[in-house]
This record gives sequence, structure tokens and C-alpha cells, in this order.
Amino acid sequence: MRPGAGRALWMGGAAAAGLAVLASCCAALGVFEVSVPVRRGFNFQGGASLSPEFAAMLIALTLYFAAFIAEIVRNGVDSVARGQWEASQALGLSGPTTMREVVFPQALRMMAPALIAQYVSLIKNSSLAIAIGYPDLFWSVFTTINITGHAIEGVLLLAGAYLVLTLGTSWALNLWYARLRRKG
Repeated sequence: MRPGAGRALWMGGAAAAGLAVLASCCAALGVFEVSVPVRRGFNFQGGASLSPEFAAMLIALTLYFAAFIAEIVRNGVDSVARGQWEASQALGLSGPTTMREVVFPQALRMMAPALIAQYVSLIKNSSLAIAIGYPDLFWSVFTTINITGHAIEGVLLLAGAYLVLTLGTSWALNLWYARLRRKG
């Protein structure tokens, strides 16, 4: 096995877990519709459609959390001792190799707890989509409550769904962090 193959396998697993979390969030929030466009008369029907509410929520959450995550990454990279940078330059490593092999592995250990907190917070803050009229999980549950009158069951279902999403994400990311700490 070539050097770094285990790391590539682990990163692939982490990416798959991230996609599973993203799919779970999309299932809870509702996703945009994608179909094959078909020509009907003088216009096309079908294709990808993205509601303005979903786009507004996606842009707002992306910009808001990108600022915090960028600051976490910057501080993580700054936390690596200057001597590590100088040692890698003395060994003749290029800039990208220094970042990939020396700086990021050390910085990631420092960034992980704050990143975990931000990702869990992102899931929780997605419920604010109801403020802009996006029919997310809250909207669906409240509509069901209004129709059936079963408020306790609806609220328990809603709390359970967010509990599963946040605890599942937290559990997966904490496993990743524990593995990261064992390596180092």
C-alpha cells in the first residue's frame, strides 16, 4: 500500500459521511426539484427549479457560517508554530506541500472542536427558514398540527427530528475528532 493510502481512504469515508449528513439535512428541509426539461409548445417545462425562499435561506446561511468557519480556519493555521513553517522550508518542501503535509494536519487538531460546534449550529439555525416563508420541517409540522389538532405529537416529532439530526452529526464529527487525536 502506498504511503497516504489509508489517509485517502479515511478522507473518502469522511466525505461519504458528510454527504449523508447533507442528504439528511436536505430531506428535513426539503430539496429543490430536478427533472429532465421537456419542450412543450413554445416553452420548456421541467429542469431544475429553485424556490426563492430556498435560495435566500441557502445564501444567507452560507454567507453567515462561511465567515465564522473562515475565521476558525485562519486561527487554526495561525496556531501552527513558526518553527514548523521554517523547518519545512529548510527541508525544501514547496508551499502547497508544506500546507498539506505539515500545517493542515496540526491546524486541523486545533480547529476541530470549533468546526464541530459550527456545523451543529448550522443545522439548528436552518430552522430559521420559517421566518422567510420556506416550507421546512417546522412548516410541515405546524400545518399538520393545525389540520389534526395533535400538537403534542407534532412537537415531539419535530424535537425528535432535530435531536436525531444534531446528535447524529455531533456523534459522527466527534468520532472523526477522536480519530484525529489518536493520530497525533
